[in-house]
Amino acid sequence: MPSNTRQTAVLWKGDVPFSAAFDDPYYSLDDGKAESIFVFLEGAEVLNNTDNSDHFVIGETGFGTGLNFLTTWQAWRNRNPGSRLTFISAEAFPITATDMAKAHSAFPDLAELAAQLRTAWPPAASGFHTCKFDDGEVSLLLLFGDATEMFSQLEAKIDAWYLDGFAPAKNPDMWTDKFFKRMSQLSRPKATVATFTAAGFVRRGLEAQGFQMEKSSGFGHKRERLVGSFRPTRQPPNLQAKKPVTWSSTPAADTDHIAVVGDGIAGASVAYSLAQRGLKPILVAPENNHDHTGTLPAAILAPQLLLADPVEKAFFHAAFFHAVSHPAYKDAFASERGTKYLPTSAQEQQKFKDILARFKWGAEWMTSDSEGLILPKGGTVSPAVILEAFMRGIGRINRSVARLEKNQQGWNLLDDIGDTVLSAPTVVLAAGVHTMGILEASDLIGASATTNHPSIRPRGGQLEYVSAQAISGIDNQTITFGGYISAATGTDGRGEIRTIGSTHEKLTTVPPTPPQPTLEAREAILAQCHSITGAVIDPNAAIKSWTGIRATAPDHMPYAGPIPNWTDLSGACACLAIDRKLPLPRAPEMENGLYCLTALGSKGFQYGPLLGEYLAAMICGDPSPLPRNLHAKLHPARGYVSDIIRGKSHQITTKP
Repeated sequence: MPSNTRQTAVLWKGDVPFSAAFDDPYYSLDDGKAESIFVFLEGAEVLNNTDNSDHFVIGETGFGTGLNFLTTWQAWRNRNPGSRLTFISAEAFPITATDMAKAHSAFPDLAELAAQLRTAWPPAASGFHTCKFDDGEVSLLLLFGDATEMFSQLEAKIDAWYLDGFAPAKNPDMWTDKFFKRMSQLSRPKATVATFTAAGFVRRGLEAQGFQMEKSSGFGHKRERLVGSFRPTRQPPNLQAKKPVTWSSTPAADTDHIAVVGDGIAGASVAYSLAQRGLKPILVAPENNHDHTGTLPAAILAPQLLLADPVEKAFFHAAFFHAVSHPAYKDAFASERGTKYLPTSAQEQQKFKDILARFKWGAEWMTSDSEGLILPKGGTVSPAVILEAFMRGIGRINRSVARLEKNQQGWNLLDDIGDTVLSAPTVVLAAGVHTMGILEASDLIGASATTNHPSIRPRGGQLEYVSAQAISGIDNQTITFGGYISAATGTDGRGEIRTIGSTHEKLTTVPPTPPQPTLEAREAILAQCHSITGAVIDPNAAIKSWTGIRATAPDHMPYAGPIPNWTDLSGACACLAIDRKLPLPRAPEMENGLYCLTALGSKGFQYGPLLGEYLAAMICGDPSPLPRNLHAKLHPARGYVSDIIRGKSHQITTKP
């Protein structure tokens, strides 16, 4: 997804903000809030259409100052306790939180909600950004970029539309037949539409796509506006065409009874997101789990920063923005906030300068000093605090799962002697390096001559606890340089402790417990730290070591999605061995109600919250918080399909 979003300047005419790009006001000169309620909330009949809905989805063009979102949120709060609202809005020119605060000051009755919005406001980075409010009852999905491009990447079913781009004469790119076509593809039957404009070409464009539109009285000095609903009397041409078949499907589950296997950050994240949707997930994991990430002394939030624009870049950034603003992380940060990137070469130093100049995230998100690049909202977090917040109120069974067995309703979860731990129609495998073993034992893996899928590689890691006093000459905030130094995370009898890490050791098998720490690994960690920071730490002065096992994928991206029927997938995708661009004859089958979230590597506390949202949205049929071009990059079948494209043969086998 191209980085075509840029922060825009706001011009102030009296107390009313105008767009510098379009010389048009963000809201009415007469009464902005009254206009928002009249034109959009009432025009789209939102409250009239939500009485029998437990989840209502609104799509908007032109987020602007967020006034429409705030007025809708306020009305929703007063009218629909317990039901969920998802508000999806595209914005190509995001304003700063400072300008937003000035605009919000005109509406004191919205002050509390407006402050929450500004706290969660991401930088002007192109892509999808998810914000959660009111314990998950209200979701805001911001699409930063061109509206047509952003909505083309959206998977959702929308109940109401707010068309609030700047005037068509000044911003024609937002009012196109291509966008109206995409609206029809995303709309539920009878989805409502409201807009401030009465332009004839807008009405004709919407009607051509199956929307029945009519003129209604306008607000203030505007004589007329358009309102309508999606009621096609015939299928528009775009709906007659067959939807392209894709192997990276993301099927919803028809159940609210969900077992989540694993109690690390992956399992905790998806369980938390499912619970926020009103479901009652059950975590299944042994009580004394040696691999539990809660024993990790510290985790750092430091996204991979790339100058190039691969699809994955949008995920790295969005996951970071979501994590640092997540309510469960609020009390988990070390007292010294911020992550500093130290360059390891002159080339990397120049790269950091180029990133700062190109990204333009604003000083509250990215800045620099004479030493390196700084993300003020990054930092060190406590895994134990986060996991406790995520798992609060979640049901749990303290037993291990060795394999799965199909039954008529879904799945039996069996222990290592074959006893049933639990039966559930839907299962999420989030057991880290043990996920692969569970799938293999369940006869759900496609075997080939070289590898199994999804391929999960165990990696050992060691880090060191050191006294903060021992590195007192080093900046107190989190430092990353290939390795890292955490901020102070706690105390022992010798004062505050910081952690230094870490190693990445290839393991050929998954050991029953994490590897024992070694002096060689400690020396390597401290030597790397010295080479970049200049800190001299006697290996004998380190307080203690910690070791753990990470789950990684060959391409270093996580696995998040449904587990396919490997035999059917092989047949459906066979044509790709001839030409990867050939259309599939049919969509491959997925295993009913079976999903996984694993291979988060060393970035679990950065990736987990957003991937938990992604998988929970998939299971519940909610709007996806990630663009469609990322789904295949995360799908558990991606390596298998890649092998087919490269001509590798897969002989599917099952155990007798």
